[in-house]
Amino acid sequence: MSYIDTFDNEFVGYFGGIPVYHPLEVMPTWPDDPRDFACGPENLVIGGRSGEHLGIVVKEPGETVGCFVRAWLRWHEQHYPDEHRALRPLIEAWPDASFREGMRVHWGRVFEFAGWRATDYAGFSHRCAARAFHRPFDPEEDGSLESWLAASVGEFVLLAMPELAEAAIQRLGDLRRHLRGGIYSNLLLLPPRYPSWGRKEAGNQVTWGLSAWRIERAQNPPTIH
Repeated sequence: MSYIDTFDNEFVGYFGGIPVYHPLEVMPTWPDDPRDFACGPENLVIGGRSGEHLGIVVKEPGETVGCFVRAWLRWHEQHYPDEHRALRPLIEAWPDASFREGMRVHWGRVFEFAGWRATDYAGFSHRCAARAFHRPFDPEEDGSLESWLAASVGEFVLLAMPELAEAAIQRLGDLRRHLRGGIYSNLLLLPPRYPSWGRKEAGNQVTWGLSAWRIERAQNPPTIH
């Protein structure tokens, strides 16, 4: 049994073949093993620890949204310069527009690579550069792996799970209406009727196969725009 299977979570999708989960309960830090990460409903988790890939906790989904928006603006300026100039007042009104990306001191607030060694990080970096990704990691274009990872996750949060980043999305103001996804598309969902992971315990009974897209969001779709 994986560590992720010891607490309630919903299966979200796959990131380069690695399962992604949304925790449904708060899990504390376990000092005996740093690979057993702390997390809660405000996070996403890539990987599940034992029996799966080592975990990455997305501690600040709102920060990843900001990383994606800044990456989108650079892409938009390059491909649609006239439209981009028209967006300049909205960009200048966005409080997070001038935030400096790539500063290592900030990534520890955004991600926790729980119990990772240097070899684990190197292997993950190599995996993320594979062409199997819709938009693979490119060190020359992206700078750091964390910057690419944040933009990939932030695009997904903005479009699919905005409730994880309400404050960051509200700060976008009218700029939000102009943002289009599809630049990264690196987090993929399973089609209906495919078996999925995830679990929820109630009344000493555990229900397995809890998908983020078949229950809560099917009945209560996000309303943040």
